Amino acid sequence: MTSTLFNSFLLAATTAAVAAQPAYDVVIYGGTSAGVVAAVQVRQMGRSVVVIEPSGRLGD
Repeated sequence: MTSTLFNSFLLAATTAAVAAQPAYDVVIYGGTSAGVVAAVQVRQMGRSVVVIEPSGRLGD
């Protein structure tokens, strides 16, 4: 009984965590000028995109 209850809780928690995360069609790692141009192109094609740049500066 306890194992079943725990498994149900774990499934519910995992489902909630996955549902809370945003989803993107394309992920670009690197906010160089090429990464920014690629992100613009992806948006013009109607897809969602996120650019991840570890330094916090885009276009360098």
